[in-house]
Amino acid sequence: MDSFKAQHRTRPTDFTRDRKLSLPLLMTLLLQKGVKSIQLLLNEMSLHWGVSPVSHSAFSQRRMQLKHTAFIELNQKAVVDVMYGDEDYQTYKGMRVLGIDGSKIMLPSTPSVIGEFGEISYSNTAKVEGADS
Repeated sequence: MDSFKAQHRTRPTDFTRDRKLSLPLLMTLLLQKGVKSIQLLLNEMSLHWGVSPVSHSAFSQRRMQLKHTAFIELNQKAVVDVMYGDEDYQTYKGMRVLGIDGSKIMLPSTPSVIGEFGEISYSNTAKVEGADS
């Protein structure tokens, strides 16, 4: 952890003292994806982790002490090396699937499109531009 701190802090004096918002706690907060305000997230963090509440300003100042390279290394070690390090992973049509989106979009209803992608019935029967061409 000390080498990680040393490598990814903005200045040599950053993350050297014990603060309410430690590096692991800061990283946890930054990695949480949510729709809540930062202050609400910080308040929930203080209740969950049993630490004193911190302000949005304190969070922002602490975040500025962390380089973006911390996330690059974390991704490399926690995702890439773990998932693909031994090269024993499943493929789909010979390709690695790194991400997938469950979105559904309406494509034009032409024979060539239906032949390639198939057909799904939707409850919304709005016409798609180009569907009759």
